[in-house]
Amino acid sequence: MAQVNLWRRRQLLGTWAILICLVCLEGCASIGVRRVVRPDLLAFQSVSPESRLLMSNGRPDKAALTALLNDPATDSDPAKLLATAEVAYHAGRTAQLQSANEAIQWYVTSARQSYLVLGRPDANDEQLQRSKDLYNGAVAQCVRLSLKSGTFNPQSQLVLPGTSDVVPVEQVGFARDVAEFGKVELCDDLEVVGIERGHRQPGVGVPVLIHRHVKTPSEGKPYSPDLVSFAATIVLHFDGGSKIPTRLQLANSMTVPTTVVRGQEFGLAADFTTPLASTVSQTQLDLLAYVGFLHSESVREYSGICMLEPYQPGKIPVIFVHGLASSPITWAPLFNDLLADPSLRDRYQFWSYFYPTGDPFPTSAADFRESLVKLRQDLDPEHKDPSFDQMVLLGHSMGGLLCKMMTIDGGEDLFRIVSEKPFDSLDLSPKVKTELRRAFFFERQQSVKRVVFIATPHHGSSLSPGLPGQIANRVVHLRSSLAEASREMIRKIPDLPGGHVPTSVELLAPDSRALKILLSRTPPVEVTYHSIIGVLPTSDGTAGVHCKTAEQTDGVVSYASAHLDGVQSELIVQSEHVKVHQAIQTTKEVRRILMLHLEQLAEAETGPDLEVTNVEAAMSKE
Repeated sequence: MAQVNLWRRRQLLGTWAILICLVCLEGCASIGVRRVVRPDLLAFQSVSPESRLLMSNGRPDKAALTALLNDPATDSDPAKLLATAEVAYHAGRTAQLQSANEAIQWYVTSARQSYLVLGRPDANDEQLQRSKDLYNGAVAQCVRLSLKSGTFNPQSQLVLPGTSDVVPVEQVGFARDVAEFGKVELCDDLEVVGIERGHRQPGVGVPVLIHRHVKTPSEGKPYSPDLVSFAATIVLHFDGGSKIPTRLQLANSMTVPTTVVRGQEFGLAADFTTPLASTVSQTQLDLLAYVGFLHSESVREYSGICMLEPYQPGKIPVIFVHGLASSPITWAPLFNDLLADPSLRDRYQFWSYFYPTGDPFPTSAADFRESLVKLRQDLDPEHKDPSFDQMVLLGHSMGGLLCKMMTIDGGEDLFRIVSEKPFDSLDLSPKVKTELRRAFFFERQQSVKRVVFIATPHHGSSLSPGLPGQIANRVVHLRSSLAEASREMIRKIPDLPGGHVPTSVELLAPDSRALKILLSRTPPVEVTYHSIIGVLPTSDGTAGVHCKTAEQTDGVVSYASAHLDGVQSELIVQSEHVKVHQAIQTTKEVRRILMLHLEQLAEAETGPDLEVTNVEAAMSKE
């Protein structure tokens, strides 16, 4: 009994040691949002000479302001419109301390007056910029106070607090059901943490995020998680010069680039990063990543393809596949960068794949393959969407190996990972044969046309046979079906390598038979490979990106291991392993590859093949 307790204690300590190592390896950088109170910059800007005439002792002269607002000539004079908008905004700030209902009336007035300036072709640039700032600030205050009073329903209407004025909500550019529109938050009231490069777009309107509201559980496993925040921009319109808003335009920031104010087109303000960070903060994928590595059975129900936006026919799918002891959260910085590029988000839809990483990667690849097949059956059963057949996969670390296995056929040569004997000659139960058949006998996914390998250990990693790998192998638990198959295979396959079913860590050893067999496979002519490889700074402090040597490493995967013959392009970036896919150079390279994919599709029928881009030369010019 004492020996059993000692063994359990050591196993527990080993598990905690692995968890600590994994957290350190990931950098402990959590992604999310936190509420902030930002200073009202409009309150500290100097007022115009026209506005000073409507002020008394530095405070709004409401009587003079009301008189000018009631003057019909004001609506045709940009200077007077701007003055009344400015002073009305300050009147709202003053009133807000005592009466939110009075404040919102002044903010509505400020928004209306500045809206009229935006719609006047005789307004100068300075007036247009000032009126845009006032309009956005006033609308933000209107929305903020309405949210506080609970009178804003993004599905239907905005009721101005303290009045009976009902403003209908007009949803524009959304593929999702209006019934999914839940709680609204202003992006400006939130601060992003964990993502270095925030992407905001200046323009007219107030960027908000909307939390997805799910009334009833979906049948089967949904592709869009319940906990999603999506981007939108609010524009209050005063059609026909109305004194109160005639409609609230709630526009999808991802698909609607502009809005029209009194016949004039303006760029729409947008925030692409805050909704993404909010979505990440609502998940537990970081924890699931570690649990999925140590005990894959525990997270099986969470595995699969995930999309933050509904499927959009005509857009090419790009699927991100994470590596060992990781999750889709690791892609958030790159996802954020790509989504902020209108030329990419207009043509591509970005999805991710989550899987427990402790299982052997051929089994995980089989799960991925079946997920792709089911995805097509669910979303495009009649194969009417040609964009679905131009899929691009991005794989980081071990995820790159899963991606490669989507582009090749299985067969007896792959089965040699398990045994030199022919598959049909083995005396195995039907259940075990089914498990092995799906892992080693399959056809490539015809829809995949391009793969980007990022820090992928094609030749293995020296960490696998080292102490970290040895500890990991002691605490990793295979899923129950694999554990059961493993026991039978140990009994019935005499030449089973190592005498057991290996974990994903063991399969990443430099002398792994699985990697050697994968290396012998070349992509079909319809599939294009690209490599992005990370290296640490050399002893002289340089990145060493122009001198490729086998000894260079990102700390986990060496250049010699990540290098793959036959790729169309190879780029070396200065980064450690866990951040190669988050580097700005990687963003630029992935963008180049995706744009190249579009160009080659456009020229596929008539144009010549494009030459391979000298990536390193191009990057050095930027």
